[in-house]
Amino acid sequence: MREIFTLLLLVSAVIPDVRCRKIPNCLIVAGWCMAGAVRLYSEGLYGIFAGIRSAVLVILCGFPFFLMRGIGAGDIKLWSVLAALYGVGFFFEVAAVLFALAALYSLWILWRKRNLCGKIFHGEKHLVFGRGRKRDGGREKDREKITIILAPFTLLGYVLVLAGKWGGIC
Repeated sequence: MREIFTLLLLVSAVIPDVRCRKIPNCLIVAGWCMAGAVRLYSEGLYGIFAGIRSAVLVILCGFPFFLMRGIGAGDIKLWSVLAALYGVGFFFEVAAVLFALAALYSLWILWRKRNLCGKIFHGEKHLVFGRGRKRDGGREKDREKITIILAPFTLLGYVLVLAGKWGGIC
């Protein structure tokens, strides 16, 4: 039951995230409510508090990345729903898979644009060797901004981890 709900929630979050790059708060609130109901039914009152603790922990871990503009608030809230439903351990397994997939996708985008070596060497020049600072902090402006939408990778990571658990791989 919770797997079907989670799949419906993730698919419902992917569609607006791909279209307008925002995950509606009504989906997040519905997810938190359903997580509370599922945890109450399966584990009792302790389950609700464990779900709240897991959701808050994921939000607190993700908040610094949101402040650095590395991850959107909707993605973090969506991940908190996963943590509330399944626990922090399961979420971190999903997170490892989704970040690996997103990293591979971003490398593919850079390779496709024939800019992979330029980005790697640009980062090496400023991060490793620490050459002089310019007014923009030592970084040249990118010609174009590439945004990786994480909700589809969250869905794919969830499905892969769930399949691995059902298949006895994880």
